[in-house]
Amino acid sequence: MSASSVVSLLPQRLLKGTDFQYNEQSKETDLVEHLYTTIQNFVTCSSYTFENNDTLDHEDTFDSLSEDASEDGETDEETDATFPDDQDDKHILNYFSLDYMKKVLDYYAEVDENGKRKHSWRSISRRFKKIPDSTYLTRFRKYIEHNGNKQQKLNSIDQYVFSLFENAREKSISVHDIDLKRWARQKAAELSLDNFSASDHRSCSFKQRHNIVSRKITKLVTKHTLENETVIAKSAEQFVKHVRLQIQSHMLDPHQIINTDRVGLHKEIHSTRTLSFGGEKNTFGLIKSKNACTHSYTLQPSINIAGEVVGPIFLCMQESGGKMSDSVKKKTFQATNVILSCSQSGKLSSTHIPYWIENALLPYAPKNFLLLSDAWAGSRQDIIYKNYPSVTRLQIPQRTTDKIQPFDMFYNRQMKSLFRLAYDRVILDQLPISMAERNNIIKLVSLCHSQMTADIFHGLIKTSHV
Repeated sequence: MSASSVVSLLPQRLLKGTDFQYNEQSKETDLVEHLYTTIQNFVTCSSYTFENNDTLDHEDTFDSLSEDASEDGETDEETDATFPDDQDDKHILNYFSLDYMKKVLDYYAEVDENGKRKHSWRSISRRFKKIPDSTYLTRFRKYIEHNGNKQQKLNSIDQYVFSLFENAREKSISVHDIDLKRWARQKAAELSLDNFSASDHRSCSFKQRHNIVSRKITKLVTKHTLENETVIAKSAEQFVKHVRLQIQSHMLDPHQIINTDRVGLHKEIHSTRTLSFGGEKNTFGLIKSKNACTHSYTLQPSINIAGEVVGPIFLCMQESGGKMSDSVKKKTFQATNVILSCSQSGKLSSTHIPYWIENALLPYAPKNFLLLSDAWAGSRQDIIYKNYPSVTRLQIPQRTTDKIQPFDMFYNRQMKSLFRLAYDRVILDQLPISMAERNNIIKLVSLCHSQMTADIFHGLIKTSHV
């Protein structure tokens, strides 16, 4: 039979279809006709049926495998793999991990009480279907003796470095690129991986693979704090359960659960980040007064579980001697949604709390309500609230405010961003406005508080509550 005749006739038969005529009948024309019919069937059929013929014929080439050993019906726990016939041993063995190789050899090495092998090759091939033939057992031994091939060693280095990194970050220990490279070199030496280079490119690829980035440390903690994390988490959980129990037992509606917190702001707020040119030695930010960036005032808003801002915002300004003269009061801007007070430092003290309750809270709160506030010394004195029987105060446990305090979880950051946007706009457009002046501070506080009372923020405030 001429293969070249078949190759030349088949394209003509496919091209001309039923119009094609053979010059003479032969074995080649019979084969071409069979191929043509098969191709047509594939093109026109709507479904396919596959038939597989399997054989167990195999020449066992592995020494000392006992055919009399017991067999079992266990199957390979890993996904089956297909190996091209033309791949060399090194490429094929990349399909197997070192753990998988050890698992196969341990299974093969099992012996009974008489010292005979428990598993034959047939049993091994059923359990570990990825292994093409018994010669791979010898190759597995060789790879394990050398700690695997180069790719497997690189994978081991990757896993080793990541485990050390993960352990360090769980303990809040700082890690840098130089540490990743040092760990990689240590593991490479342990695995006898010659010519290993802990390059910047390898370090960058490792970080991309594991979603690792450089971040600014935003909070410092001690080892004692980390050890108490479990206690703090339990304290927060118990407080949440207690609040929910109070709500159920007293049948309180969402308007009767109020949360309050203090927010300190500098007289001039500046951005800590900006778009600029890459490679510049120093990145500067413009402010109008360094003094205004170190002196502050304090805000105290209130919100409820219903998603509403409760009453006006309480503002404590910094004034010399802690008092405002009559002449200053006359010139001060009067905002209907701001209750104004002052102190020498611009910070609140326990003497401000009764004034805040009487002017910024009670007139706008339900007849009886639950007040949730943190453990700040100025507001946790029980004697303050004895004069206000309609107020039942619950103290949020220390070090749990970032987990369960509604203001810390959602509200404060969004409110501060409004202030920062206003300051940035004044600086960027070089507007002739002194944001550190008393009246401008009051106007800005009034404006931002008015924005936070908008309906669009109701969902945010609801989400911030536990």
